[in-house]
Amino acid sequence: MTDGRLNVLASIDRQIRLGGLPPAARLEHPGPPPASDVGGDLVARFEAEATALAVTVHRVGGDSVAIDTVIGLLRERHASRVLAWDAEWLNCPGLAAAIAADGITLESCWLPPDSEARKARLAALDPVPVGLTGAVAGLADTGSLAVISGPGRGRMASLLPPAHIAVLRAAQIVPSLSHFLASHPDAADAGSNLVFITGPSRTGDIEMTLSRGVHGPGVVHVVVVE
Repeated sequence: MTDGRLNVLASIDRQIRLGGLPPAARLEHPGPPPASDVGGDLVARFEAEATALAVTVHRVGGDSVAIDTVIGLLRERHASRVLAWDAEWLNCPGLAAAIAADGITLESCWLPPDSEARKARLAALDPVPVGLTGAVAGLADTGSLAVISGPGRGRMASLLPPAHIAVLRAAQIVPSLSHFLASHPDAADAGSNLVFITGPSRTGDIEMTLSRGVHGPGVVHVVVVE
């Protein structure tokens, strides 16, 4: 954590302690919530909530089926290139190699520091039809994906292409946001940003006309490996 960020957080902490807290409030972290917050089959609950948000969930048994499923989705999109995280972050051993063996080019999310070269690289990536990522967790109560970007996990993969495929292990699904924060206390410092993706990108204009895919992928697939 940088000195500047520490100073800001320390200042916030001082001001909180100087001010009055609401009744029954406390400064200490309350700890993990009870498991009963979301009961039953977490995978089924995640699937139901995500499906209600227009996400297509594919529950598969094992890595080989997951690989076939992802390659099948790429073929459906006629993708000759895919903007992907590095292989180690895709939550599926052998997936990147299998995609390459199928003749599909895996484009990294790397961007050059020079502004002109950066523009050229972004222009070259703009036609890529699919982004492929892993995920840190899934939230069963909202059908959300927790995604942390960082080295090898470029945020462009889940933002730039019109379709996003995420691979999630069933064991990574937690009941709720509270459970995620309790089980991942370092999530905010684990990468350059932490986002929760809840369905395809949606945008409403002044007349409340809802459009998908304006500011992000309009199609989202989640492959849950059980």
